Amino acid sequence: MPKIYTLGPAPPDNRTKVRSKRRGGFSPRQQAIYRSLVEDAWREVAHDIRDQVAKERWYRDVLHKELGVYTSKQLNKTGDFEKACAAFEVIAGNNIYWQLRVGAGPIERGRRKLESIMREHEIDEAYVRAIANRMFDPNDTGAAHYSNLNANQLQSLIGELEQHFARHVA
Repeated sequence: MPKIYTLGPAPPDNRTKVRSKRRGGFSPRQQAIYRSLVEDAWREVAHDIRDQVAKERWYRDVLHKELGVYTSKQLNKTGDFEKACAAFEVIAGNNIYWQLRVGAGPIERGRRKLESIMREHEIDEAYVRAIANRMFDPNDTGAAHYSNLNANQLQSLIGELEQHFARHVA
């Protein structure tokens, strides 16, 4: 029986799906935010905003200098998005939202992890505060409340708690 050819949509190509899953870069929503920051930054530094060759060169230079990559597809949507946005936000000079997010990210993650440990092991804030005071405030001035700790101190506190529960709860 001869093959019948019809006009219609092509059959799905599974190779395309696999390739798109492996590709890095930002989500479409992140890409929209990121691109607007890049445009704002370009308008701030450009002699001629219509010069696409200069824009491309400038864009690649900023990515390489600030993030060590040449294209946003080399970045990942979880760890690099905020850093990339902050890099172009600094150049644009019109906001500090992403710069603050980059600075506060490790602290926020540490606080969430600490609260998760407290819930998981059913310990109260006074217990954690006492350990933080012993570790970081030997004079007991009260400054070592876990909400006042920097990212490195939070990581040390979390490490001590995890070690303690690994030894005594198992």
